[in-house]
Amino acid sequence: MSEELFDPSCTGCLPVAINPETGVAFGEETPLGAALLRAWGTLSSEEHQAFHRVCCLNSRTEADLAMCEKLTQQVQVYLQSLSEPPL
Repeated sequence: MSEELFDPSCTGCLPVAINPETGVAFGEETPLGAALLRAWGTLSSEEHQAFHRVCCLNSRTEADLAMCEKLTQQVQVYLQSLSEPPL
């Protein structure tokens, strides 16, 4: 893993959602984890790079932050489509 470069094969470069009660990441098998990875899969390579810049390099450019907002909105859409609340 490199903080400077995004590596699509590196699990440390993938987004995760943390359970605020336990401090542990929600796994892929949970509705929230699955929604996050599903939304991540819809993003382009350029959007993955922007996510990496925001999370690892503390980018605050409008374009990079807008991409992170797009990811968040997609996760929310997927979660709202579930019949049961994820948490």
